[in-house]
Amino acid sequence: MLQLALTEFLASARKQEGFTATRQADPQIARQPEPRVVVIIPIYRGVEITRACIESVLAHRNPETDHLVLINDGSPEPLMAGMLAPYDTVPNVFLLTNHVNLGFVQTVNRGMGFAAGADVLLLNSDTVVHEGAFDELIRVAYGHKEIGTVTAIPGDDPQHRNRYRERGHARVEKQRG
Repeated sequence: MLQLALTEFLASARKQEGFTATRQADPQIARQPEPRVVVIIPIYRGVEITRACIESVLAHRNPETDHLVLINDGSPEPLMAGMLAPYDTVPNVFLLTNHVNLGFVQTVNRGMGFAAGADVLLLNSDTVVHEGAFDELIRVAYGHKEIGTVTAIPGDDPQHRNRYRERGHARVEKQRG
């Protein structure tokens, strides 16, 4: 009972701007399983394209193990907050709001802090996720101990694929260090 109350409190507190937890959880206490992946979507403009992105994630994620963090970065669009609000009631979906625009980097950093060390998938709000995408990214990421990051390369736009290859990008980067 106490663990559930603490979990609910932390979930609520993490939604607050500037939240920082300074103490670690007691390892003797039974914990909820870690999320398989935390999908972070920083949001600023494009109500309908953002809705399509969110719906594609919800359609293809595992709702028990894949968390979704939506961060409204002070969108100037009047309909954005109302469009996002219902998602806050979906299990393992968390809606964070920046009351002023922090910009992409600070918004992503806020989401990464919320994810608390879990594996993160960062999506632009105009991305459409297809069936099997999360499973494939995770399979590749854990396919070898030297893999540090995985980047999806669009498969349906030959011009984009060719530009991506010409710049020397790789599908998988080895961890350096």
